[in-house]
Amino acid sequence: MNDIHISKENNAGFILPDGSAIIPDRTCCFTGHRPASLGFAEESAEGERVKARLREEILRHVGLGVDTFLTGMAQGIDTWAGEICVRLRGEGIPLRLIAARPSPAQMSRASGEAKRRYEALLDRCDAVVTVSENYTPWCNHERDRFMVDNSAYVVGVYNGSDSGGTYYTLRYARKLDRAVTLVTTGTILDL
Repeated sequence: MNDIHISKENNAGFILPDGSAIIPDRTCCFTGHRPASLGFAEESAEGERVKARLREEILRHVGLGVDTFLTGMAQGIDTWAGEICVRLRGEGIPLRLIAARPSPAQMSRASGEAKRRYEALLDRCDAVVTVSENYTPWCNHERDRFMVDNSAYVVGVYNGSDSGGTYYTLRYARKLDRAVTLVTTGTILDL
């Protein structure tokens, strides 16, 4: 795993450890809710519908020329989308997956299956970008801004809530005029 730490000064247009760059016009990031905010279990019919839609959107974006996907590595949608990217890559779809984590302590309190999935996904990413060396109250927002700043496309799984990280990230993406695709799980509010 190639890990790079960024700062506010080099949050866009930098070179990854393998010598490649994130090219925003060929990059898509994900935003979405954690399991408690989704309103359904991953194994439910709705969970399977959302995962199928994520797969469709990843393939559609590959068809648009996207070859890089950014995942924020949080439980829920970030993990699902990252795992789908890994499976598609295993099926021969040419894409790379970059983890954008808020800090190295992102999953320090997790245990069991959540921690196992996180570590397995992190190991399968082509690179890891760490936004803050230490946890801070705003490092999740910094991670979200990093992903949107470096992506022309955003796929969001949104439950209609007018607060929280997903809402913040989608509003920021709209402010920067990114191409946003919403996979909804509730009523859409005006972002």
